Amino acid sequence: VLADHAPLTRDQLHGALVEQLPPYMIPSAFEMLEAWPLTPNGKVDVNALPVPTSLRPALATEYVAPQSELEHKLALIWQAVLKVEKVGTQDNFFDLGGNSLLIAQAHQRLQTELGMQLSLVDLFRYPSIGLLAQWLSQKEDQGSEMREQVNEEARKRREALNRRRQLAQGLDPINSETLAD
Repeated sequence: VLADHAPLTRDQLHGALVEQLPPYMIPSAFEMLEAWPLTPNGKVDVNALPVPTSLRPALATEYVAPQSELEHKLALIWQAVLKVEKVGTQDNFFDLGGNSLLIAQAHQRLQTELGMQLSLVDLFRYPSIGLLAQWLSQKEDQGSEMREQVNEEARKRREALNRRRQLAQGLDPINSETLAD
């Protein structure tokens, strides 16, 4: 409830509270009210407080819609975990109301629904869909490069093993056909 009814953004409220409260006490969502709902005794009626809107909190970052298929999948998981209808690629997981328990749920869903192997720490390092998708794409590209290197190394080892077998059998490895595995 604002005294002068001047509009404030979530970031302005958050910034003011950071100076006053420890991090665990800072709300993840804010709802503007005309007046506090009161009980007949004049106390705040907690049961009459509205549930924060789930569309998207007022953030300093503009909404940027997911573009790639991976970003869409990540957004759906975040929407379900955070109970928010709209998640942009630049939105920070924690600014949308996320916490360590919810990020653990998101981590579990990423692994089960998308089959992605990543550590929980990676979600803290890349707290927006855009950053996480970019990192996962790079990780996937590096993984395919590594698989190619491993396959090439395995091919070379098979060839070396075949040459040794031929030499052990008295065959000339240069003039005879390679043995199959």
